[in-house]
Amino acid sequence: MAITYYVGSIPAYYEELRQKASQLSDIIHNKSVAKIEFRKGVFDLNGAQSKHPQSVNSFSDIGLGKPLSIEIMSSYSGDVPKKFLGRRPDVMTFSGVKSYLEHAASARMINHIQERAEDYSYMDIGAFEKGSPIVFYTPALHFGSLLCSFELVADTFGKSFSKALTKLFAHAGSLPIFAPAAPFLLAGSIASRYTGKTLHNIFESKAFLSEDITLRFDTPEFPVAVARQWLVCNQKDQDPLMEYAPGFIAGPDGRQVLKLVHRKTGKVYKGKAHFMIVNIDGRDRPELEAFKSKAASAKVLEQFYGNNKSSELNLSILEEALSLYNDFYYLDKIKNIQHSTGTLDKGKDQETEVELLMESYKNNIQRKEILNL
Repeated sequence: MAITYYVGSIPAYYEELRQKASQLSDIIHNKSVAKIEFRKGVFDLNGAQSKHPQSVNSFSDIGLGKPLSIEIMSSYSGDVPKKFLGRRPDVMTFSGVKSYLEHAASARMINHIQERAEDYSYMDIGAFEKGSPIVFYTPALHFGSLLCSFELVADTFGKSFSKALTKLFAHAGSLPIFAPAAPFLLAGSIASRYTGKTLHNIFESKAFLSEDITLRFDTPEFPVAVARQWLVCNQKDQDPLMEYAPGFIAGPDGRQVLKLVHRKTGKVYKGKAHFMIVNIDGRDRPELEAFKSKAASAKVLEQFYGNNKSSELNLSILEEALSLYNDFYYLDKIKNIQHSTGTLDKGKDQETEVELLMESYKNNIQRKEILNL
């Protein structure tokens, strides 16, 4: 697993995090532990807090019953695989998330398309570019583990398709484009050329960066996931990148942009490795409530690949229907709990867990008036 976790500004390997999970929990919850030693430095909560002024938002706690968002903050191209005759390729940023309860594959998301990507460049989504950094959002987490995947893919799909997909981001608002929905949003001859097996081949091109991570909230002997930044990279690049940490640098337009900087010299990383910087946070983000219905509609649309009548499907109607299905799904869970609470003898811990689940299900309902049914 080539994931580097940042505890404050200290990079930590997964095995370190697992070994020091209880200490980290103690220091976060203001208990007796004053500091934690990692291979690459010592984390001190007071020291970490003093480095961040009041104006900087800190991470919000995550956990069962709380909001959870996953967001790509920055991507770095490194040494990009070249096209024929050395032409610079377009690069797609992909992601996918599913709970451990789901057997089917996640809906595949396209977060960004960088046209003619330069080597050794940061591929951030600017104000004048199409794309969305959002990977996942739920207003209330109600399952114990979350499986996440990230990829960078150099194009094998052709210039016309890349440009067509870029236009589709206008349909997504603050959300990414879901790959299975692409043929239903593409227009005219572009749609007819990219359906069925062809589209599957496009989205299954070999990635030059590919990594998976599991967030765990109730697995014994595993560290409970906490809000933090990750560095997602290939295994061979992890050790050299441990000398770096995310930091804000003034961009050419005056904006503060997130890059990977050397922890001692402050120099921005410009090497060959490929990576993403990802935030996991527990802030409530009501503007992302449509995320779930769009993800669900994309999964349903996947079964229509190659269907000649696919253009007749109305994506917005399907999203609305799946949003309603989502609400009734959680309403049914609430009613099942209400029915069972009167027939079961539970201890205090079980009562707390039931109350937490009830609140989580209610928070996942988008149309609150349904609760009155």
